[in-house]
Amino acid sequence: MVANVTAEGSGRVLATRLYNMTNDPGMKDIVSFLIARDTMHPQQWLTAIEDMGGLNAFLPVPTPSRVYQDVSYAFINCFVEGIEPARGRWRMDRRWTARESSPWSPVRRGGAAE
Repeated sequence: MVANVTAEGSGRVLATRLYNMTNDPGMKDIVSFLIARDTMHPQQWLTAIEDMGGLNAFLPVPTPSRVYQDVSYAFINCFVEGIEPARGRWRMDRRWTARESSPWSPVRRGGAAE
């Protein structure tokens, strides 16, 4: 259902772009109708999600103690021969760690409840 909300929002963006691209009054009229409908449709999906208990009930995520904590913010370098991956905030932020991947070593459960 959440994917439907996203899809409807994407449809609204597309319809808005089409509206702004044309000068034809008839086309603007029909596309403005589509924009209005693409305003309604996500609201229907969001209401259905809310009626089912909201996102927390609809998308249960395991508690932090049940997931692999040691890889939650780890950039795992999968390159062969120790090639240094590109630098960027996506892997260099202070909350991230970096580690080398080994194809034959098992992942440790560091911090996860057994």
